[in-house]
This record gives sequence, structure tokens and C-alpha cells, in this order.
Amino acid sequence: MWRQQVPPEMRRRYRKKMLDYVASNNKAVLLMHIIQYEQEVYEKATDLEDYRTRLYKHAKAISRNKEKIRHSSRRKSDTPAELDVRGGPPEECVMDAAELRRVLVPVWERLSKAPESVALRVPVDPALLGMRSPMDILTVLGKLEGGEYQNPWEFCDDMYLMFDNAWLLNRKNSKFVKSTTKMWELFIEQINPAMRSLGYCCGERLSFTPLALICYGQAMCRIARDQNYYCYEHSSTQFATINSVKYAYCKKCFDNLPEEGINLSNNPADTSNFIAKSRFQELRNDKIDYEPFDICKTCHRRWHRICAMHYRKVTPEGFICEGCRAEKQVVKAENKFTAKKLPHCALSRHIEERVNKFMAKKCGSSVPEGTEVVIRVLFSAEKEFEVKPLMKRKYCPEGFPEKFPYRSKAIFAFEVVDGVEICFFGFHVQEYGSRCPAPNARRVYIAYLDSVHFFQPRHIRTDVYHEILLGYLEYVRNLGYSSAHIWTCPPSEGDEYIFHCHPPEQKIPKPKRLQDWYKEMLDKGILEKTVSEYKDIWRQANDDNLTTPKDLPYFEGDFWPNIIEDCIRDAENEEKARKKAKAEAQNDDDDILPSNNGEMKKSTTKKKKNNLKSKKCSSKKKAGASTGNEVTDKLFSNFEEHKEVFFTIKLHIDGPLKDIKDPDPLMSSELMDGRDAFLARAREEHWEFSSLRRAKYSTMCFLHALHTEDSDEFILSCNKCNALATLHCVKCDDFDLCTACFESQGHEHPMEKITANLMEDDHPAQRVHQAVQQVAGPHLPQKDSDGCEDRPTREVGPPKVKRDPELPTRLFLQMDCHLEIGTPEP
Repeated sequence: MWRQQVPPEMRRRYRKKMLDYVASNNKAVLLMHIIQYEQEVYEKATDLEDYRTRLYKHAKAISRNKEKIRHSSRRKSDTPAELDVRGGPPEECVMDAAELRRVLVPVWERLSKAPESVALRVPVDPALLGMRSPMDILTVLGKLEGGEYQNPWEFCDDMYLMFDNAWLLNRKNSKFVKSTTKMWELFIEQINPAMRSLGYCCGERLSFTPLALICYGQAMCRIARDQNYYCYEHSSTQFATINSVKYAYCKKCFDNLPEEGINLSNNPADTSNFIAKSRFQELRNDKIDYEPFDICKTCHRRWHRICAMHYRKVTPEGFICEGCRAEKQVVKAENKFTAKKLPHCALSRHIEERVNKFMAKKCGSSVPEGTEVVIRVLFSAEKEFEVKPLMKRKYCPEGFPEKFPYRSKAIFAFEVVDGVEICFFGFHVQEYGSRCPAPNARRVYIAYLDSVHFFQPRHIRTDVYHEILLGYLEYVRNLGYSSAHIWTCPPSEGDEYIFHCHPPEQKIPKPKRLQDWYKEMLDKGILEKTVSEYKDIWRQANDDNLTTPKDLPYFEGDFWPNIIEDCIRDAENEEKARKKAKAEAQNDDDDILPSNNGEMKKSTTKKKKNNLKSKKCSSKKKAGASTGNEVTDKLFSNFEEHKEVFFTIKLHIDGPLKDIKDPDPLMSSELMDGRDAFLARAREEHWEFSSLRRAKYSTMCFLHALHTEDSDEFILSCNKCNALATLHCVKCDDFDLCTACFESQGHEHPMEKITANLMEDDHPAQRVHQAVQQVAGPHLPQKDSDGCEDRPTREVGPPKVKRDPELPTRLFLQMDCHLEIGTPEP
């Protein structure tokens, strides 16, 4: 993308500009710092303008604080150093060459003895192969013994370069690539303990899971890994705030676009944002984002940020590695942004107490001390669901409500292990209270649900999931709700629901196993008298003698509102066809033909044909009829087809029903309002749950986002005193002043007041919305109250439920199929 516009020569030029801007007397020392910082910005910047802006701001920060920059990159500090956040991270340490040889030569020897290393020993001809940076195992040894490596990461970088070259120049399934992969695995096995012995976290080159690119062409079209595609990036800049939206098309969809291009405006008549096809750039979906590093401000060793569990917004004072903390007896600062410090409510307290009591009873002393489950309601808001057009036109005149009010909630579960919180379970619900009109009154709908399998002890993981859900059903039953509804549909491969990037070893259950899992949970509910009974939707409709769609519960984002629209549309089309056939039969004039006996005879050929067509339409109406309502008859055929995946749950109610009054306050959160905002932010900031270490780090990051959501995350500071800026220069690039400095010192150019709109230009919600649009594509609505823009295809039974712009994300529970579903505890 934009990085292709920044060749190495341009990057060196920007580094030199930063160095000249600082005008330090010791440029050699600063150069190491600038190279490292430029590399970090190059990897993280969103586009070319963001890349330039960050470098300029950093050069200004160094210029203002150059006296704080260290004068020696080789000196080790004996005490924890103060980290100047604005000045960037400290330079990396330089280790003794003899120490590096002592630890790394045995690693090299182990690799060189492997039979697969033979092909990697011979230097290649870079000119012949077109290789810019050749590397082989003997060259690595020569550099190691010659003392050319200043730290072990440089040794690792050359080894990874050697592997990359081998994979780049050979076919993926070739014997050479397979043998090189074995060598790479052996290297990882050997280098990790060696790096830890030197005080580092590990020696791996860790990359984030590549994101699937959504094509803006056909629905459900995706741009595969290593596939070429066409992209146009639409950017606008105001006060150094960059708003960018990218439009990507696979080659097939791009070829099908009109030659004049596409209109980026929502208004087809507005041609101001018309983009010609020639302005699209051909790219390749091969981008790899590597995990960032942080440098210990005491020993200057470089650690993976996720290995270090260091999030700068949580610990802005800087990173100190575990070895230095132990050596200097430095206590790690308390994390103030935990799930336990989020506000409690009656619902979260009820589920949390139930789950922890269950764990204490089930496991007793086998649960490690300090291990507990934390439940929090992260979002609670009043919403309304408007009835869809055909349903409104046909049944609202008969008394069916035009909209249904409900309360939407997001409930998440965390486990505290060794003082670190891990989010392992979350679900979103809709609660239709006693004042909601029929047929939705007193019903709760579990909209979607997700989990990652990091809960411990593992043998009670399924039981804990059940306890969370039963605890919720018990709570709403006590409030006065009488029914609950669940759609049990596992996801398609590669789809995400709440958590970004599930562990690769976590299997997706088959539909039958998932249904059995829910039945097991509901059977427990019957035994404890939380659930009275449960049925599939076909049986429930028959038992209720359903005669009209008006009596079917109508939930936001459910499967059935869309099916009802289809049934109404099909019934109306069939009725029109019958009327048309009947009119044609009545209006056709009979042809008169002479007979053999000289009499005139009427031709009945066309009439018979039309009668057959009319009978066909009539038989289509009667097929499967059981209620006398054509739309309802079509609904019943769908009920029978999909009955296994829809549960209707009758809650156990003692005594008369009471008016439902939720004791918990409303809780707003742009991040947790539906699934898409959270998922888009997770994709944007790499909040992955693909491994335990990443799940811990991602939990810490999104909890900080929840705690600080209401505060101004983006604050402009005064260029003179670093106080909160109130004025912005209309001519200078990134120059702001506070009121006091402007009144005392003034400025040569006109200044304008920084308003709330300026601060909102780069609000996280706006970034989230842009990310949602980039993930979802243009097929989906700009605004949807359930926040379900990314709607994957479902497989429910034999037929395929195709993707629909209004079909929501479905219920999803990923579980370990071997231990979590139907496996008795040992």
C-alpha cells in the first residue's frame, strides 16, 4: 500500500532530516535512536501522511528534550532510568562479543549438524537470483566469531533472513522448503532458552494473524492471502488528524466495474467523489504485521511488548523487564484498569457469586489461591426494533406493533489467574420487558455468544459456561421474564463473532454437538427449577396453535423476521401470478376453426394451457396448508426445516407474574454496543485471543479502553509549556498554544480556538466506524442498531441461508470438542 511509496532512499532522507532538525552535537548516538524510532513508525503508520506527521512530531519532541537523551548507547544503567515518553524509547544495549559467542555458538553448532543444513551452507549469487540481502549459515558464523553482532537479536535477524530467502525462492511444497521449515523449527527450539539465559523474553519473530480482506464487490467475496487486488485510499486531513477509508476489490470484481469508475458518495447524484478505475493501485495481500518491541529502560534489552505485558497507556512510566525488577527489587506498578474495578450491578453480582460458589464447591482447595471469576455488564442501553417493511404494511394495520422496545446488554466473564485477568466468555442479550407489546413481552433473546478456551481448571470449563448462562436465566426469571430464546448455529470457518482470532487448536463444534451442549445446559436448568421446559420452534408453534405471523416473537437480528418478509413476498407474488393467469384465461377470445362436418368448432388449446397454469398456482397454494393462512403455511415449512437449531425456553415461574423493573442503571459504551465496534477495534489494534499470552495482553488493552472511554484520549498540548492547548495556528504545521502562553508570548500567525469538534475528529468511535466499514464492505447498512454489519453465510441443516444485508451475526460458542461437549468430568 502506502509503504510501497516509501523506498529505502526516502526513509534514509527522512532520518537525516530528523537528525538535522535536532541539531545535536552527538549525531552518531542519536542516529541509533532515530533509526529505531523510524522503523517503529514505518511499521505502525496508517498512511504516508501519518508517517510524515509522526516523524515531524518526534523530531520536535527530541529537540525540546535533547538534554535528556543519553550520551552513550553502550553504557548499562545500574538504577532504573527515567523514560522520556515523548523522546521515544531508549537505545538498545550492546552486549559483550565473548558472551554472545558463549551462548549462541552452541545454537549454531546444533543447527549446522542437522542434515537439512547442507543446502544453507553455500553462499548464493545475489545477482543471479535477484536477491538483495543474501545470507547463509556460514556467513552467520563468521559474523558471530568476528564480533559483528552487538546483541543476540541481530544474530536472530540474520537467521530469519536466511530462512526467508529460502522460502521466497522456492515453491511452497518443494523438498527444500520442507527441510528448511524443519531447520526453522529446530532454531526456535534452540534459540528460546538461549535468549532467556541472556535476559530476553524469547528469540522468536512473532507476527500477528493476517487479516482477511473484504472485497467491496460481490457479497461474501474475500481477497485471499497472496492474491492481487486493487485498492483506492480516500484520505482527508485536518489539524494533523487523518481520516482514511480504503476501497479494495479483487481482480474479478474490479474487472466488472464500469470503466468510468465508482461513486464514493452515498448520493448517486453527487459526482464530486467519483473515482476513476485508473486511480486504483494494484497491490498484493501479503502484508505481515510483526509484534512490536519495548526496550527495558534499565538494561536496554528488547522484549516483545506482549511477552512483557507492557501497555504504555497502563504503565506510561516505561518498561522494566522481569530480570531487572528482580535484581533491583522494583515492584511492578498496580494496574488500575482491571475488570474488578469496573462498576458492579445486580446482574453481574448474581452471576459472579453463583459461578465462584460453584467453583469452590466443585474444586475446593484444588483451585489455586487468588483464582476467581469476575463478571461485568459492559453495556446496557434502551433500544427499539422497528418492524420490517412488508410485515409493517401487511400486519400493522391489524394491530401488530410498529416497533418493539428492549434493553440490550453485553455481559463478559474474566478469570483472574496469578493477578492477571483473562477474558474468556461474552454474550449479548435483548430483554423485552413486561411493558413491551405482544408477542415479545417478557422474553429474553440471547443474540450471540462467544468464548475462548483459556479457562482453568479445564475439566470444569463446560460447567462454568453453563453456570454463567443458567445464572443469567435465573436472574431474569426472578425479575419476571417468562421465556428465553436461543439460536444455536455454529460459525462458518474463519468467521469471528466477539473475540478476534480464536486459538487455532480450538475446534468449532458441529451443529448436532452444539445442540446437545445446550440441551445438557437446559436439562440442568430443569433440575434446579430455573427452566420449566424447552422445545424446538416447530413444536412450540404447533402447541401454541400458531395461525398468523403476528403471534411469533419478533426479535432484533433474529432469523425469522427476514424469513417472514420472504414468506409475505412469495405469497404476494403467487397471488399476483394466480390473478394474472385467471385474467388471461377470461380475456382470451376463443379461436373458431372449421370441423370435418363443416360446422364451426372452438379451439380450446390455449384455454387448457391457461387452466393448467391456474391449477398449478392453486396447487402451490394448497401444498402444506394447515392453518388457512398462506404466509403462516410457508412459515411452518421453514419451522420444520430449521427446528433443530431454535430453542424456545419456558422459565419456571412461581406465583403471578409481576411488573418487570430492572434495578440496574443504564451503562453506555461505544466500544461494547453490539459486536462490531469491539471487533473492529480489536482488528485495528491487534487485540488477538489466538494464544494465552495474547489473550492476557488483549484483555488488558480493552479493559483500559473501557475505563478511559469517557475521557479525552487525544489531547493537544501547548508547544511552549506542554499544558492543555486551547488555540491552534491556522498556518503552522502542528503548532498549538495554551491561553496563558498566547497572552504572554503571542504568535506571528492567526490562531483559532480548539473546539470540541476538533477533539472529536480523531475520536476512537470514528476510527471504529471507519474500521467497521472497511471490514464489512459497502453491501451493508451504514447504521444498524444491533451493530451487525458483517454477516457471514450460515449453514443450518441441508439448505444454505444466504448472506443478507439485514441478517445478523449469529450465536456462536466455540468449545473444545473433546473435553467440553458431553464429556463427563474425571
